[in-house]
Amino acid sequence: MEIEEKNKRNIPEKLKSSYYFNFAEHNFIHQELFSDKYYGTVIQVIAGIADYCRKWLAEESSSGGGYRSITPPRNSLVHGRFEVSAREEVTFLPGSIIGPENGEPGRLVISKGAQVIGAALFLDRGDIFIGENTTLQPGSCLKGPVIIGAENDIRPGCFFRGDVISGTGCILGCEAKNAVFLDYADFPHPSYVGDSLLGFATHFGNQVTAANFGIFSSMLPVAKQKNIIVKVDDEKHDTGLKKLGLVLGDYSQVGCSSVTDPGTFLGPRTLVYSLTRLQRGFYGPNQIIKNKPLEKGILEISPLMDPEL
Repeated sequence: MEIEEKNKRNIPEKLKSSYYFNFAEHNFIHQELFSDKYYGTVIQVIAGIADYCRKWLAEESSSGGGYRSITPPRNSLVHGRFEVSAREEVTFLPGSIIGPENGEPGRLVISKGAQVIGAALFLDRGDIFIGENTTLQPGSCLKGPVIIGAENDIRPGCFFRGDVISGTGCILGCEAKNAVFLDYADFPHPSYVGDSLLGFATHFGNQVTAANFGIFSSMLPVAKQKNIIVKVDDEKHDTGLKKLGLVLGDYSQVGCSSVTDPGTFLGPRTLVYSLTRLQRGFYGPNQIIKNKPLEKGILEISPLMDPEL
């Protein structure tokens, strides 16, 4: 559904995709996801990732595109129904492939020059596409639907839990679900991103967590869990989402062992120091956010109570 012109004008600037991502400067193959077709807001983009993944994968699988059918080697662990097709020469030595037991087979599409070595691939809930000259290293695990771009380095420990899209030249060793990594996103270390958008040349240090679900919401039954509310220019906006992680603008970085609350937005070229906890809200662009508790006096120090009392 195309958004009406009246509603377009009412979208706060800080919720527009154009506020975070410069597609004129950095073209993105999946730019359609960020268009007015998906309302053009970062909230609606996150909500539309799953549908976009399935549509794009279905079109790619049906296009033919010069692919040939290949089979996994005998020492691979395989189960269920699946089809594997590749374009030109690829290295295909997966650790395991799991397809659905009934219905349509899962589909794995591998572009030329790609290397799949020791990876675990789950096609039972969605297809997987692997771009040109991309490497899946041993110890990586992908659960479809997943779209991996060209020249990616998918490192050991990388765990995609479905509805993940990456652009060109990404280095990924994190856990992710329902997330988009734009070109040259660098998330090489153990970290977590869920229900998030990560811009051009963005980066996470080691052990960063982009929380996407309120700590109290997890204690409630699903029917009573509330949508995440964000405050933009002193006005509250209901996102319509119970899970919402991080929107990270182009060139922004988050330092080691930092945590962002559900519903955190960082404008382009925003740097976050290590060991920082960011509360829900909007930061940047062009800012450095520093964690200096000893200098700024934000630590609370209390006496240790006797555990036997």
